[in-house]
Amino acid sequence: NYAKRGHMDVGVMASKYGLDVLITVGKEAKWICEGALKAGMPQSHMHHYDNQDDLMKVITEFINDKTIVLLKASRGMQLEQTRDYLIESFEEVQ
Repeated sequence: NYAKRGHMDVGVMASKYGLDVLITVGKEAKWICEGALKAGMPQSHMHHYDNQDDLMKVITEFINDKTIVLLKASRGMQLEQTRDYLIESFEEVQ
């Protein structure tokens, strides 16, 4: 399956580059965690959420105003909702 392989490859790269935290959202994004785990990333560094609402309830526990965040998704995921939430959450810090 091309989609599964592509997502798992992203996880492998996340592990290879030593990300501190890997946060994924959505059904297919679980494969990213699977790839990262197989490549050696500790499971304690991974957090998966089924949807953005669940993620937004806890994301500020994992990041702060100095955290570099990469948001990547298909257009259908509408990840701009999470982006806007993060901007609003840390606006006062700036």
